[in-house]
Amino acid sequence: MDTVNTIETIVDNLFYAIPIIHKRLMKIDPPDIKCGIRISRLHIGILALLNENIVPISEIASTFLIPKPQMTYLMNQLVKAGLVERTADIHDRRITNVVLTTKGKETFQRCDEYLKNNVRIMLACLTEKELEELSISLRKLKEIGPKLGNRRK
Repeated sequence: MDTVNTIETIVDNLFYAIPIIHKRLMKIDPPDIKCGIRISRLHIGILALLNENIVPISEIASTFLIPKPQMTYLMNQLVKAGLVERTADIHDRRITNVVLTTKGKETFQRCDEYLKNNVRIMLACLTEKELEELSISLRKLKEIGPKLGNRRK
């Protein structure tokens, strides 16, 4: 296998695949849920990350590549809407963790269900073979994703 040619093929395909995923699958407008703020895709991503974890604000920012001023703004919105609460880390008071409130969990579940149903509808036009191939590809991308960006020495 020629590694250089394989990498070139991956690069070419990524520049084609990323806009398709973004424009076709992820361009679904979030549901209009009355919760005190207009929920954005970024809000939903944060709620998803917090759905099963108590996470430091700095980790949320680094996961989503959000600059500190924007992260502060987003957190203030989510706190004001009653979707999350800031809590001091029990081991290090310099760290501020974020946890979903009951309202935040309910809001996330409604958004999650809405968005997943819309993606299911879009995927319904694919053949069983195409669905299987897409599933395998996405599972593999999820597996190798954490390795990307780590340069070999």
